Order: sequence, then structure tokens, then C-alpha cells
Amino acid sequence: MPPLGGAGTYQWVAIYSGDSNNKPISGSIGDEPELVIAPKLTIVKTGNGTVSSGDIVSFTIVVTNTGLGTAFSVSLSDPLPDSAHLNWVSDAGVITNGTLTDAMGDLASGQSVTIHVSAVTPAGFSATLNNTATATASNEIGSVSSSSTDIVLAPDVDVLKAADRPASILAISPASRSLSSTKARARPRASV
Repeated sequence: MPPLGGAGTYQWVAIYSGDSNNKPISGSIGDEPELVIAPKLTIVKTGNGTVSSGDIVSFTIVVTNTGLGTAFSVSLSDPLPDSAHLNWVSDAGVITNGTLTDAMGDLASGQSVTIHVSAVTPAGFSATLNNTATATASNEIGSVSSSSTDIVLAPDVDVLKAADRPASILAISPASRSLSSTKARARPRASV
């Protein structure tokens, strides 16, 4: 049996020379080569880049078998970022404790599965969301992974209050206790 994931051409040769109870073999035994084909999983994960808080953040995951053989028992695992603040939803698989898992089953040569996962970001939320998804098949050595990053920006609003036009400036002179205005004319003082 070829090693797991060992695609290639193998030649199996059996030799039997007989034993004391059986007659020896007569004729030739064919030693036909046997072609073993293997799967080759690929995974691509993309995000929607930079969004503002209050917008939807999303990732798309595509798992494809680019090998000649069928990939058996393909599964996906994707620990989703900041699950404490984001309520993730997906169109496939199950999200438990912030991790998306999907038992995709067998993928024939050239077959692919696409999964969309998304969350609405709360007002004022700001974060860099790094995310890596990993896929495996029972008849392939190791796993394949792909990462993507979305950035959520929160608004930074400053309020500045300014007058439309200059106001008159009133000043009280401590010595005279009189009012004067920069826009008013000087008036004679009334006697008290």
C-alpha cells in the first residue's frame, strides 16, 4: 500500500515458487503498474478589507481539491476573531464557542466548497481582525491554511464651537465701576 498522500505509479510484484503441498507455478505473472492518485487541498480566505464600525465585516473561504484523487472526509476549522464582541453567522457549518467547523465530506477532483461568514460590528467598535482557516482531508498528509485581515475603524468625532461673528466685548473698569463697549460710543457720566 502506498504511503498516505503518496501519489505516483507503483509496481507490485508477487513471487511464488510453490511449496511442498502445491505444484510450482508455471507461466509468468504479470507485473502491471498500478497508478495511485491523491487529492491536493487548497484553501483561499478573503475578507472585505477596511470597514467602519456599524458595518458588516465578512470573510469568504473556498476549499478546493486540485488533485486527481478524491479528498475523503474534508473538514474545516476557523477560530473567528473577537467572538466576545462579534456575533458571527455562517451559511455553512456550525459556530461553537467562536469557532466555525464544517464537515464537508468527500471532495472529488476539481470540486470546491465556498463558505461565507459575517458579523455586524457594534457602534464605536475598532479592531484589526486577523483570521486563519484550516482544512484537512483524511487521505492527505497535513493541513492547508489561509489567512485574511479585516480592519474596523471607529469614528473619531471632535466638536468645536465657534462664534459666527465677533461679539461686542464689555468690560467693567474696577476703578470707575462703569461699563464700556468696544463698539459703543463714549457717553457722559450722570451725576449721582
